[in-house]
Amino acid sequence: MNNFVTRVITATIFGALCLAGIYFNGAIHLLFLLFSVLALKEFYGLIFVDKKPNSIGLAYITGILFFILNTLVLYASLPLKYLSLAIVPLLLLFINELYQLEEFPFSTLAKKILGIVYVIVPFSLFCALGYLTNNGYHYEFPLGFILFLWASDSGGYLLGITIGKHRLFERVSPKKSWEGLAGSILLSLCTAYFFARFFPETPANIWYTMAILVVIFGTLGDLVESLFKRSINIKDSGSILPGHGGVLDRFDGLFMAAPIVYTYLLLFL
Repeated sequence: MNNFVTRVITATIFGALCLAGIYFNGAIHLLFLLFSVLALKEFYGLIFVDKKPNSIGLAYITGILFFILNTLVLYASLPLKYLSLAIVPLLLLFINELYQLEEFPFSTLAKKILGIVYVIVPFSLFCALGYLTNNGYHYEFPLGFILFLWASDSGGYLLGITIGKHRLFERVSPKKSWEGLAGSILLSLCTAYFFARFFPETPANIWYTMAILVVIFGTLGDLVESLFKRSINIKDSGSILPGHGGVLDRFDGLFMAAPIVYTYLLLFL
């Protein structure tokens, strides 16, 4: 099958799945828990190039427990104090290294914790975007975030491939250009305009600022993942999404942008 057709089919199915998951309260948590596990699996598979450490299962448990506890706090109104339970397996990661015969134990430990911080925390904060008001789940902010992110990718690609000449960060990503970044900003702001029209209860400046933050930090997230892949000499993080690579590839912008956008909305909404 033609690679372009494969990419379109994958993008259509993947996009529809994301939008459906975001729209329905509860479904967003199940869907992004799945993405979290898949992304964490890709990350550990790449960062532990030679062999996976014996205690990798404990790292998965720590990350998944944090995500589930965060979900229960948001979705089931579990008191926030119970989120501290995730500290227990985190500390066990440290203690466990005493009993492993690793040559560089703290390097291994740091990589395990990095996976949780890099993957699980941003996905959890993305889901939390739907609960920034006091009356339950609202899909507008997660939906806006994901559409701004997709608009950024599309605008950057379209303008970059047509008129892109001035490299943005050639050492890490030779194809990214300043013209592409301008396209990302333009299309994301256009998308924000429609959100400001359809959801007038949220001030327009919130949507526009959110779009800009998604573009800037989404682009930085893309560059960070490119740096990571270059450091281990690979092109894609995985192959689960035909024509698009892995889950890490698909959500690289979210990992940097979600914490920033969540913090912004928490402070200024």
